[in-house]
Amino acid sequence: MRPLAKPGTTDGTEVSNFVNSVTDETSCSHYLEVGVWTGRTIEAIRLNKRVAVDPEPRYLSRFTQGISTYKCTSDYFFANYSEGPFDFTYLDGLHHFKQTWKDICSSAAVMKPHGIILIDDVVPIDSYSALTPETFALRERLIHSGSTSGAWHGDVFKVMFLLQYLATNFTFGTIEFRQNPRAFILCRDGDWTSFPEIDECLIQKAQQSDAKSIFGFNPTPVIPKSFHPVDPESAKKIMKEHLSSFGTS
Repeated sequence: MRPLAKPGTTDGTEVSNFVNSVTDETSCSHYLEVGVWTGRTIEAIRLNKRVAVDPEPRYLSRFTQGISTYKCTSDYFFANYSEGPFDFTYLDGLHHFKQTWKDICSSAAVMKPHGIILIDDVVPIDSYSALTPETFALRERLIHSGSTSGAWHGDVFKVMFLLQYLATNFTFGTIEFRQNPRAFILCRDGDWTSFPEIDECLIQKAQQSDAKSIFGFNPTPVIPKSFHPVDPESAKKIMKEHLSSFGTS
């Protein structure tokens, strides 16, 4: 662990601006980010306790004081972390379905009752972006479309199939951010221990999901109703009301 300026002192991102708008003027204090890359999001988060997990973080800024950085895989982090639960978790790690689902399940075990999980890259921009691994996706796009775009979301979208099997005390949806839609999960009664263990048969069924049949890509993706799409302002309202119901406001 490397202790790494004051929370929220750097220019933000779409995610950090949203998280801050939800958690400002609340008692929320603990934020976890899996997959920080250059650190632009976590550096701009205004919560006091910020934890970063990334095997190879590439911070662009020197202003990382106050961030506890764990240079390890998410599996290792979740297996060994014991410093307390989180108010908000943002998952932007390895863009592979099974690993992302594993990170979701592991995050559920370290959330405060009112905690919120945010998941990146659930809507690929084209059929190539949904392929794995990344090198294969980019090569296929170049060969078949001539595009040199480096956009890659992986097959994270498949976790949305599994979220439909959450118990009724959970709420999930897909926030239609302008730059990149992201999913969220919250537990209305605060009992994260009821987060389900999904049967392997369902995981295999989700693995077979086809991005083109789900999103259309004509030419841009259409978020299906089963993803529970919601605009950012409505999502913010849902989350603030959720936090308020637990007395965090």
